[in-house]
Amino acid sequence: MRKTVGYSSAIVAIALLGLITIGCSKGSGLKTGSVSGTVTFQGKPVANAQVVFQPKQGGQNAVGTTDANGRYTLMTGTDRGALIGEHRVTVTVQSGAEKLSGIDAADPSAAYGQAMVAAASGRPPAAQTPSAGGIPAKYGDPATSGLEFTVKAGSNTINLDLTP
Repeated sequence: MRKTVGYSSAIVAIALLGLITIGCSKGSGLKTGSVSGTVTFQGKPVANAQVVFQPKQGGQNAVGTTDANGRYTLMTGTDRGALIGEHRVTVTVQSGAEKLSGIDAADPSAAYGQAMVAAASGRPPAAQTPSAGGIPAKYGDPATSGLEFTVKAGSNTINLDLTP
């Protein structure tokens, strides 16, 4: 009987070690290419823009936000970059007041839920104005933005030169 307890303890220890090893592995296993670039409108950098790459083949969107110089770097969840393949792209800009204008203080979770659904679809929530910041609203919808790019393995520089 003592040997059975010993073998059981060894099996449990090996199983735990295996789970710890799997849990501590880096990356999600997604096949991504790093993507960065600059967003400009009529030749000027666009600050505080949300750039969303939506995979045509389905899968998780990649998202980045531009800095004061219009530069962005995409992330897919916790992975740097975007899924390899073809993407529809949206660009929206919201100022601080517009980000908060659609939130009901009595039920802030409703606005949060709408924002998460919108981000997953690549479209801004209805309460937000995608043309804020002076860029046309067409860039906030993947069906009308006209922005489509292919992400390849390795490093990708994709500059987004927006026009009226």
